Amino acid sequence: MNMKPRDWGLTALQREVTSYRPPTFELSMELTEHLLGRRWITCKDLQEASGAQRHRLLHERAETYLMASAKLQYPFIRPRFYPTLDDLVETIHILRRIGGEDYLLTAEADNTFRIPDGDDFMVFVYDLHDRPDEVIDYAARQCDETIERGKRLIDAGVEVITMCADYCFNSGPFMSPEMWDRFIGQFYYRQVEALKSYGAYIIKHTDGDIMPILDRLVAPEIDALHSIDPIAGVDIAKVKMLVGDQVCLIGNVNVAKVQQGPLEEIAESARYCLEHCSSGGGYIFGTCNSVFEGVPLENYLYMLDIWRGFGPSPLEE
Repeated sequence: MNMKPRDWGLTALQREVTSYRPPTFELSMELTEHLLGRRWITCKDLQEASGAQRHRLLHERAETYLMASAKLQYPFIRPRFYPTLDDLVETIHILRRIGGEDYLLTAEADNTFRIPDGDDFMVFVYDLHDRPDEVIDYAARQCDETIERGKRLIDAGVEVITMCADYCFNSGPFMSPEMWDRFIGQFYYRQVEALKSYGAYIIKHTDGDIMPILDRLVAPEIDALHSIDPIAGVDIAKVKMLVGDQVCLIGNVNVAKVQQGPLEEIAESARYCLEHCSSGGGYIFGTCNSVFEGVPLENYLYMLDIWRGFGPSPLEE
């Protein structure tokens, strides 16, 4: 019997050694219109609809997620960007009815502090200095709200929670490791502990140079770490050596190369990841960010052609 996509994903999250190539996944795949020839249902479409029409649009969007994951052989389905949490929960229910139970249903829950937007950055910096206790109180409330959100998603059928607050520039974390411990780390650990206690797997995402806080990111026993960013100089071979026995790694293919080419450089980046991470389990192939609008679909599909050359798929036997 063929393995189901979700089982393939679980082998990676659980760092099992198999005879198959590693699975592949993108946290965000924004080329579904080009991939499937099917119009993408936007947040605006959902906001302008109600009642039966809104439900129909949610169903269409759920179908698009399922079709894309099936076509690309993703073990995960990650619905995102909904007007309300109720819309997301309904989508999870729809997915479970139409075939999504064969995949690891995945959704976002992370409200730890992240790199502030430009207009807010200085205000945030001054608040850390002038009102640290208020900042910590706010972070604690946000943490509690995130845990409540995550529990609702898990109760609806989500098996994998992604935590996508970005902490790092290409030059390193946006605050010192000691400050990170005080204003972010304690709440990050609390979120991970609570969501894992509800039965979820945890994928943590942050771009940039994570090396100064790598040990802190994996300390609460997350299941996977994304995106292992080569644009910031992060070498996945080194990360694999340091923490590959503790956490599954996701990504590291240079998305700038995938966007701009040439094909030889896409192949070089893809092969580097596969050659250094395929053995020993605990790797999911993908880009170092997401497949966003502006990435040529043919370049991304070429990247997947390289991946297909690194062993059999359990979905094709």
